[in-house]
Amino acid sequence: MSEGVGTFRMVPEEEQELRCQLERLTTKDHGPVFGRCSQLPQHTLQKAKDELNEREETREEAVQELQELVREQAATGEELAQAVAERVQGRDSAFFLRFIRARKFDVGRAYELLRGYVHFRLQYPELFDSLSLEAIRCTIEAGYPGVLLSRDKYGRVVMLFNIENWDCEEITFDEILQAYCFILEKLLENEETQINGFCIIENFKGFTMQQAAGLRPSDLRKMVDMLQACKFEAPL
Repeated sequence: MSEGVGTFRMVPEEEQELRCQLERLTTKDHGPVFGRCSQLPQHTLQKAKDELNEREETREEAVQELQELVREQAATGEELAQAVAERVQGRDSAFFLRFIRARKFDVGRAYELLRGYVHFRLQYPELFDSLSLEAIRCTIEAGYPGVLLSRDKYGRVVMLFNIENWDCEEITFDEILQAYCFILEKLLENEETQINGFCIIENFKGFTMQQAAGLRPSDLRKMVDMLQACKFEAPL
């Protein structure tokens, strides 16, 4: 009877320390919420390595594989595949990397997520036509949604939605969804957010019949689809 031979890997001391650090983080250990990330903290890089299978030496290779997959699928003539290729034309590596990270460096699954990203925008063009900061400024200033200026201790962005004070005659539900879409797109430009994700807190206390009457079934369907789109781009 033969005995199985096991294998093991010596874990560098620095790597062990970073893993220990991940267990005792505070809100002060993370970078800013808004704007691009100038340099990822070492503990966040370790988290990406442990949880997302990210390696510096294979990062660019994964991006190239996804770009090639986009071209291959578009060549089949399938309508959505061609739309994906058209929408990502001219995009830099950072754009593709956020989808790869969202599916732990599984390029095939990252492509499916990219298809969902494009499909959502094709399905609801009214949310994205002429979408700009000026177009949704009033909605954001009213707090729909609210975004905390610092991350939680896990490095996640915290978004708040409080429906109690929502005046559906002053701000339409589509305008709220537009604001969500704009902010999420901006937040996901930050690599720390791509790795650590979001925490969305929705408070429906004080929800009135008048507010309910202002919502159509199609609005609720649109909201669910939007949240599904959020889930594939970053952890929720």
